Amino acid sequence: MSGEPWKIPLSHVLYQRRWQACQEPFPHMVAYEVFTPDFYSWLDSAYGNLLALGLSETPAKGQFSRNISNYDVYSIGLSPDTPAPFNVFISRPWHDMLANLVGIGTTGDVNGGFHHHSAGSKSGQVHNDLNPGWFIDSSDPTQVNVAQNDLCVYTSGKTGVEGLQVHQAIRAIAVLFYLHNPPWTGAEGGETGLYSHQAQPVLNPDKTIPPINNSLLLFECRPNSYHSFLTNRTSPRNSIIMWLHRPVEDVLGRWGEKSIKQWKNGPKNSKS
Repeated sequence: MSGEPWKIPLSHVLYQRRWQACQEPFPHMVAYEVFTPDFYSWLDSAYGNLLALGLSETPAKGQFSRNISNYDVYSIGLSPDTPAPFNVFISRPWHDMLANLVGIGTTGDVNGGFHHHSAGSKSGQVHNDLNPGWFIDSSDPTQVNVAQNDLCVYTSGKTGVEGLQVHQAIRAIAVLFYLHNPPWTGAEGGETGLYSHQAQPVLNPDKTIPPINNSLLLFECRPNSYHSFLTNRTSPRNSIIMWLHRPVEDVLGRWGEKSIKQWKNGPKNSKS
């Protein structure tokens, strides 16, 4: 099923429909037992197969590697060829369900990846994810348009193909799905911290979301949606993270251009 659209009805693999809507320190949702036991087992096994390929200290396609600067993580990017069962995360039914839950008009553009934090990984930085992303123009609006970094750099829009049409969008919804982790008791760490202010110490969040298997955290990317990975003291932490996107004009009209957090290697003007 590599590269094919998701064909299994989403209702056949979703298990828990009672997602908790929370307001503090910013609006977010938490859900446990997201997928049926059988489907989650498939996800877990497939994730283990990826990890079995080993960890690389330099960027390596299709292998967990160090390819995110200033972040203590090994990752693999989602792509249009992401195979089953992971292609559920880049399916149109999954995308539209999340967009409808948050009530946001999205562009259909998606970026994300698999994240592996080895035991003892450093905490991240408090940030809000209100960043831009660049995508190749989609030829099929009925399908999700997944970032293709080999053709169009997500953080800058630079392409190596003459005449390739690309566009910019802004991250609208962040989703973290936790899987393939040891049983979590609290001593291991590895939570996602949520914060009221960016200046808060990373180890002093208002709320923490534990990395419990088959659970997820979802929130709208806003100027105040501050969050961070918290050090995992004794056990590795694994997750799938993805971002849905919205039109640039929506963010400019709601929060202004200064709210958009530009990448260091990205264009200075968010409207370019």
